[in-house]
Amino acid sequence: MTSFKKRIRPYIDQELIKANKMMQSATPDLAFVYLERAHILGQTLTGEHIRVHWHMLVWGLKTHRLSEVIGQIYGLLERPLKRR
Repeated sequence: MTSFKKRIRPYIDQELIKANKMMQSATPDLAFVYLERAHILGQTLTGEHIRVHWHMLVWGLKTHRLSEVIGQIYGLLERPLKRR
């Protein structure tokens, strides 16, 4: 694990925890704000980027937002395929 990843991961985890709490408290729109923050923090790290897109996909499924689900499936596939 790189030094940067070790330093940034706790902040990404905090945003994902906040998002989960907002989903549990029935405030899904606010949950997505935290997911977006986690996305920004993790976008330079492939593994973290994919992990956040996974959480965003779950959010889209739980909130029944088809366009978000489609976008997140693309986000999950785009980064690994781009690396080839």
